[in-house]
Amino acid sequence: GSVGAIGGQIARIEIDGFIGADQSRMTDLFKRVGESATVSGVIVTIDSPGGTTTGSEELFRNIRRLSEKKPLIAFVDGTAASGGY
Repeated sequence: GSVGAIGGQIARIEIDGFIGADQSRMTDLFKRVGESATVSGVIVTIDSPGGTTTGSEELFRNIRRLSEKKPLIAFVDGTAASGGY
């Protein structure tokens, strides 16, 4: 999919379930949201029991990179254990 066509949108990214080692789809999503001129802010919701160390670190780096480009808030919407925290 694409990231909206009207400016001033707030993107919502949901992190749920097990955080696996292959974060390539999520990395691509974070990159597209960060580069989108239509997105002015991001909400990241987390509901995860954790996952692999590699996947959790990659997710952390993606969130940090995106927060350097857009205002971002992350919150727990359920569980955030281990790598979800």
